[in-house]
Amino acid sequence: MPDTHHGFTRLPAGRFHYQHWAGPDTDRPPALLLHGGTASTETWRHIAPALARTRTVYALDLRGHGLSTKPARGMYHLWRAADDVTDLITDLGLERPLLVGHSWGAAIALVLATGRRTRGPVPHLSALVLEEPPPTMASPAMAAFAEAAAELAGGPEDRLRHIIRTAGPRRSEGYVHTLTHGLHHTTPTAVRGLIADGADQGDLLPLLAAVPVPVLLLRSDPAVRSELDTAAWRQARHHLRPDGRMTQIADADHDIHRTHPEQFLAAVEEFTRTTDGTPRTPARSRLTA
Repeated sequence: MPDTHHGFTRLPAGRFHYQHWAGPDTDRPPALLLHGGTASTETWRHIAPALARTRTVYALDLRGHGLSTKPARGMYHLWRAADDVTDLITDLGLERPLLVGHSWGAAIALVLATGRRTRGPVPHLSALVLEEPPPTMASPAMAAFAEAAAELAGGPEDRLRHIIRTAGPRRSEGYVHTLTHGLHHTTPTAVRGLIADGADQGDLLPLLAAVPVPVLLLRSDPAVRSELDTAAWRQARHHLRPDGRMTQIADADHDIHRTHPEQFLAAVEEFTRTTDGTPRTPARSRLTA
């Protein structure tokens, strides 16, 4: 498996931490992975090395999370976080990266790809993978999640680990580690802010129509837990461009990449076989539900 390297870089918004997995010398675009709220680069600890078998991979600790800068209240708008990602792409010299986002990270990726309210030009991407993007950051469910998570954010690792194990005794040690790491290295301000500030972006799914590159939309099993209910899934289908794909992973929780990593990787690999090359004329949609 590829070795993991940690890096820090100074961006306009502050000091940011990222992880890097060197892939083989191929023409495949690098991948840049964006975690969800209360998570960190550690959430990709099994996904990133597997992706790095065929391409170079980076994962960023988003603002307020992991080992990256922790801005003050009122600085967690989606467009601000998207600007951080654009600045990192420029700083690292990433060419046409495959941008992968989970939950809050998927919302950030969607805003970045469309340039809605962002500061500078939209980076050239090869494709977009959106895992469980929220239809809006303003939903009551998101607010309830933020308030519950804020009560734990920044807590001692031992206490967090005990709480997470008790809540899910069947969770693997790797799963427990990633949840613990993410919560320990964020703050109540960040957790509440990503909802309060992110809500001003409004409905997010209509942005799918403006994404200039192919999109893979991944949905967990709504019978288990999903941000995308039936109405949202239909709305996404309506807005997705013809070269987009929609895939639901059976029995998966909201964290598909953690609960069902093999299915997650298979979906990404199958999708990127047709997106890694030279930009092309949009193909006919292939949708699975």
